Amino acid sequence: MEGAGAGARATTSGRAGAPTCKVKKSDKLTSAPKAEASSRDADSAAEDKVPQVFDVFTGEPKVGEAPLPTVAELLELEELSYVEFMDSLKAGELAEVVLLRPEGSSLELNSSSVMDPEVLEDERTSKRQTRYGAAILKNPSDPYYALLKEFSDVVSDDPPSVLPPDRGVRHEIDLGSGTKYCTTRQWPLPKEQVDVIDAFFAAKHAAGMVRESKSPHSSPTFCLRKPNGKWRMVHAFNKLNAATIPASTPIPRKDMLQNNMAGCTIFSALDMVDGYYQLLMRESNIPLTVVSTPSGMLWEWLVMPQGLSNAPTTFNRLVTQLFRPMRLFVQT
Repeated sequence: MEGAGAGARATTSGRAGAPTCKVKKSDKLTSAPKAEASSRDADSAAEDKVPQVFDVFTGEPKVGEAPLPTVAELLELEELSYVEFMDSLKAGELAEVVLLRPEGSSLELNSSSVMDPEVLEDERTSKRQTRYGAAILKNPSDPYYALLKEFSDVVSDDPPSVLPPDRGVRHEIDLGSGTKYCTTRQWPLPKEQVDVIDAFFAAKHAAGMVRESKSPHSSPTFCLRKPNGKWRMVHAFNKLNAATIPASTPIPRKDMLQNNMAGCTIFSALDMVDGYYQLLMRESNIPLTVVSTPSGMLWEWLVMPQGLSNAPTTFNRLVTQLFRPMRLFVQT
């Protein structure tokens, strides 16, 4: 049959989660008999009704017979933050991910299976609530409520902002030979950021964590917007970090920690509030930590500020020292 397939063309649609492939007919077939053309039209119509769906993991074609959920049903699903979504996805607790994408006047629904369908929603929710235990202190009926209440000063979301005690580990800055001054001029910022920066340092000064300075060293301060809408304070310690000798204290490897946790069934993690601010600076290095503000102030840090190149190593050294007596139980 000459030219019967000449008019056929394949088009692909790159939808997220479930790529589809449909075969469409052209307007003209030069040498196809009418009966064969009618048969092909019927087949094409059936293909349009049930598009071929390819598995995003194996690449094998699948035909989705079951109808997709309605928009109303999807809008009733539990809402997750981006962090909760990514953690739940990695933990294998999501049975299906659905993308809502408007096209024209209608919504197209695309889905990709990431878990066996027999996993129940209440089981996934239970696991997620176990991982995110921040609400335990708000629920007296929780089995762990009494334990956390006993140590509420440790697990508080709003610990007292004061100068910390000497914990045996201080942050040290060792400069390379020939380094004289590490100074970068402060650049102008919008008034909103200026007000946030001034309020931040006023609070830290009241807590005894910073003091006014006359040091020749200086690094600028600016703000970045967090995903939750709040501001993150940032110090541009670029020149100071470039002149700092890297610390040689090893940080535990991820694969070693995973091997040590083999066979464990209960996992927990601690997220310290203002963890860096719970470490003191070495007295002689305090003048190196000076930061400027757009309002013309110079502040030097008495605690370890964020942004220093060796800060993660120092913090890990403190955590390792604190948990060393419980090393078989706590992996740091």
